[in-house]
Amino acid sequence: MNMNGNRKLYSVTSRFSFVGLFVGVLLTAGFAVTHVVQFGGSLGFAYSPKSLSAKVGDTVEWEGSFSTHPLSSTTIPTQAASWHNASGATFMYIIKVPGTYNYQCDVHFSLGMVGTFTATSATEVLQPSSAAKQLDLQTIVLQSRNALVFSLPQAERVKVTLFTILGKEITTKVNGFVPAGHHEVALGPLAKGFYFVKFTAGGVFSEIKELQIIQ
Repeated sequence: MNMNGNRKLYSVTSRFSFVGLFVGVLLTAGFAVTHVVQFGGSLGFAYSPKSLSAKVGDTVEWEGSFSTHPLSSTTIPTQAASWHNASGATFMYIIKVPGTYNYQCDVHFSLGMVGTFTATSATEVLQPSSAAKQLDLQTIVLQSRNALVFSLPQAERVKVTLFTILGKEITTKVNGFVPAGHHEVALGPLAKGFYFVKFTAGGVFSEIKELQIIQ
């Protein structure tokens, strides 16, 4: 098993067909960004940041103890998917509809543990940074054997994480420095259904792919 990746984000549009597996790359115009919201611990009954601005295609990722601070959306745009998570330490939500999203800790909202983000349409096409240009993201594909294949021109810190379709983290497959070259990460046997695979590298680039296991 080999490994590879990067962190701030680039999403492109395409759909691949394989035996037993269809892979769709989450769409966005230009770059998408992962916005990290932390809570609990030294932050107390608060989300940090409490509010943020984003674009359609971006991801909001919460980090903290969801068993202590269960997370739920409250008011969100029409046609947007609601969310709820009460376990684990990481949860992500991919923004697909513009508008204002409000959420809360179901236990401590009366103490002010609420948050919000506003998403606008992703209309601006950005050029990749010099760091992102160095990464060969064209080779990131998911194969019928349920593996993520990628290539790095230089050693980078890489993280590969598998999520349910609802954004709940299942497992982290890679989390550390990976040498330059071509690599493959086995995702393991997966039950029939939908998943997200998040691939980040170098603190600069990140890509999220949607998986459908059909047999």
